[in-house]
This record gives sequence, structure tokens and C-alpha cells, in this order.
Amino acid sequence: AGQRGARREHDEAEGVFAEARVEASRQRNGGVYGGHTVAHHSSILEGDDDEDAGDLIGFPDSWMEQAGDHPFMLSYDSVDLTGNRVSLCVEDSGAWSDPFSLESMGTTGVLQAKGLPSDDPSLKKARPLYELGLSFQLGVGMFSRSKVVTIVPRYTVLNRTGYTVQVSQTDMQAVSGGHIELADGQLHPFHWLDDTKPRTLLARVVPRIGTHDTFTTGWGGPVKPEQVGAFALLLPADKDSSSSSPLHISVEVRLRKAASFIILRQQDPDKPMYRIRNDSSKPVFVVQEGSPFAKGVCVMPRVHVPYSWDRPNDTREIKVGADDKGREAQTVKMD
Repeated sequence: AGQRGARREHDEAEGVFAEARVEASRQRNGGVYGGHTVAHHSSILEGDDDEDAGDLIGFPDSWMEQAGDHPFMLSYDSVDLTGNRVSLCVEDSGAWSDPFSLESMGTTGVLQAKGLPSDDPSLKKARPLYELGLSFQLGVGMFSRSKVVTIVPRYTVLNRTGYTVQVSQTDMQAVSGGHIELADGQLHPFHWLDDTKPRTLLARVVPRIGTHDTFTTGWGGPVKPEQVGAFALLLPADKDSSSSSPLHISVEVRLRKAASFIILRQQDPDKPMYRIRNDSSKPVFVVQEGSPFAKGVCVMPRVHVPYSWDRPNDTREIKVGADDKGREAQTVKMD
């Protein structure tokens, strides 16, 4: 009784410790059958029998299915199913989340909590914002009398492009400590490094460390990670690199209970998500609505080329013109 419940997860990729703590009416009490148990998971990779087995990601249906430390038990000091609430704090920042109920069985939710100001000089004391997914369910087996609350990162990025990829919050890409790097096949939780910056993300390809790779791209996006579905994204050529060229990737945002997974894949050049085919006798210039024609694609007569969006969250329409000045341009809907 009176024991503080705490969970500590070591993030090996970043080499830091993050602590998630829950406060329930200022009381943390344990019991043989805790009225509630709280489990904290990082994202894991699961398999299945369908064609996308390698990309089925999420957390188990309950913490009892995963090896490792048990969650902590939590009980209220009074019985009030409508009034009792808990709050969550990350890294002892002193900034508690909005209170939430533990009685919402069978549902999921999203929670926001600020972290401590960064001690990375390049981030200039920026304060991160952690978005966490909550899943509420009844326990199973010997834990059937408990209500289980699972806490997971809301966003996790999975790299399936075949290249090494960097991912950054918008307006943080120029900061040395402002992005995460993922090798092909790697996944990593994504949190907002600066709660004052736009909550969208950018991606680019970089050479793999320790190899002779030279291929790179510029930053593509921004992408809204809460927008569920799949869409085409263009990673433009890096104008500062002679070995760079554009790369067409697909971005799939998949929801798994309380967690969203952003899966980056290289598009099949023989089966791109979009293809522009010019059956006329003249060259045409194609650009996304709202972008200057100078950023467009020139499609020669009797030629077809893949096409991806510069800004996938903006209007998904293209303008087709006779030249890079936009003469006689016509707007065409693609979706």
C-alpha cells in the first residue's frame, strides 16, 4: 500500500531513459486483484498470414501475451466510477496530462503530456510533446477481475524503402538533433521534439553510415501522421548532391488500436500509385495545384512517367500546361 507505480523504458536507439508515471487522486495503492493495471509498451512487430505479414505492426491484445515486466496495479481510495480520474506525467516533468477515466472498457484514446526541456544545445531548450495512445480492456484468465490500461506511443515510423531514412518534425530538419534515423526495416516511436512547431513530419533518404552509399534525396512532405490511409509522396532530388535523384515512395498510415504506424515504402516503378501518360504530340508540364510550374514534371510525347505528391495533405489536383510558365494550364483531379 502507498507504493508509487512507475514504469521505465530504456530507449536503446536514443540512449536515454523515459519514465511514465500515473497519478490517481494522489494515491497509488496495490492489491491482490488491482481494480486497474497499467501497462506501458513500446511498439513491436507482429506477423500474420496475409500478404502484408511483414508490415503488421501493433501491440498484443493484452499485456499478458507479452514477456517482460508485469505492469503496476492501481486502485482508487474511494468508489466513484464517474468521478475518479487519473493523470499521466512523463520524465518527472511536473506537467501532468488532462485527467482521464479508467472505466472506458473496449475503447481507445489519445493523451498528450509535455516533457522536460531538451538538454541538447541544438534544440535550445525546446520542450517535447508526447502523444500517447491508450487502450482500455478487461483482463483475461487469472486477471479477469482486473481492468487493463495499455499505454503506447501514438506514432511509430517503419522504414521499408530499402534505404536509410531520416524523419523530422516540420521546421526542425535543419537542427542537428532534430531528426531520427532509421535503417531499412527499422521502426521507431515518433514524438514531437518542439511543442511550438507544426505537428507534421518530413522524410528524406541519406547514405547509410559505414557503407559506400552516396544516394540521397531532399526533404519530402509535410505529412500529417493522423491521416489514416495510403498516398504517394515525392522525395525530391537534393540540389546539393550530384548523386541525388527524386524517389517516389508510398506512405501508409495504419491504425492498430490506439497506435498509428507510418509505413514508408519505395513504390514499384512498374506499378506506381499514379502515372502520367502523354499521348499528345507536344510536351506537357505537370505540377501539383498550388505549386509553381518550375517544380513540375515535363512529360515528353508518347511517354509515361510516375507521379507523386509534393504536399500530400494539400489539394490532390494537378495542373497540366503547355510549358513551364503554365500557359493554357488545366486543373485535373487525380482522386
